[in-house]
Amino acid sequence: SQMRLYTYRAPVDNDNWAFSRWFALGLFDTEDKVLSSKTTGVNEDGTIVIQYVVRTQAKHFGKRIKNEDNSFTLANEEKEMTDDDFHFISNRIWTIYPDGSIELNSVVTGSEGSVNLARMGYEMQLSGALTDYTYYGRGPWNNYNDRSTGSPVEQHRSTVAEQFIHFPKPQDMANREEVRWAALTNRNGNGVIFVSTGALSTTALPWNDVELTEAAHPYQLPASSGTWLHLDA
Repeated sequence: SQMRLYTYRAPVDNDNWAFSRWFALGLFDTEDKVLSSKTTGVNEDGTIVIQYVVRTQAKHFGKRIKNEDNSFTLANEEKEMTDDDFHFISNRIWTIYPDGSIELNSVVTGSEGSVNLARMGYEMQLSGALTDYTYYGRGPWNNYNDRSTGSPVEQHRSTVAEQFIHFPKPQDMANREEVRWAALTNRNGNGVIFVSTGALSTTALPWNDVELTEAAHPYQLPASSGTWLHLDA
């Protein structure tokens, strides 16, 4: 699926000081809009370089509604966003190599520095057949940039389903820090691998952040729509 810039996460208990702003700015429902693009054609080394300038913004301001069964609905307000409202501008340079590998270099700027973001990176919806998750980074349990030293850096393996933790209230989970590479494969070992030139934070789950936010309890989660991968700075 499309690799889109994404800065929203399903709130954890400690996010109660910040998440109302995430809802209000519609960060759960942003869209990428290409402002300009440029391609080099085929270079002497066989590569093709494509450059995009992309604006990422919600169409509407947002809100979270609590339902009678204690679940939630993330919805749009009637008020639409304007060009002056909160958004991101990103420069994305894609390099396609003759062997089929693809490299992304990305620089992202937000229009307002006072917004406290939970993440900065890219989200992808991949096939649910990619059930096996292997990565070289900190694990095998949840870790974050301020709580990671107790998680050794080594190669870890699990299924995507095993990354889910049955918290009473579904929330952000499965983050892995200092990931050098991460692979998602099917039962035959075929799939995709993502390699960082430095280190990434990665998350792979059967549900996306909106689905985790809207469910009050794990039994209210919908049927999985695929494997949802986050590659964050």
